[in-house]
Amino acid sequence: MEVNIFPSPAVAGVLSKNFVEARLHVDAPDGEARERVLAWQNELQGAPGTPYYILIDPVNDAHLAVLEQATFSEDAFRDFLLSGVERRENVARR
Repeated sequence: MEVNIFPSPAVAGVLSKNFVEARLHVDAPDGEARERVLAWQNELQGAPGTPYYILIDPVNDAHLAVLEQATFSEDAFRDFLLSGVERRENVARR
């Protein structure tokens, strides 16, 4: 995903315009750091599986969209991102 999907023109523009990216890497060499990351990951998604993509509203921490697997389709990932943007805009209008 980091090599082929995120930098693709279909995805990169949506990411840079609408999101602040944060990543949790569960393969940290430091055991204590790894345990903290795994605990936070479990809190966010309810399970320690990877990859797992969550679009979180920065105002209220609501999960706007969730993708529980990798996709190798630029269009599918862009659509996932746009679904979160649309949901956020709908919430902001209320």
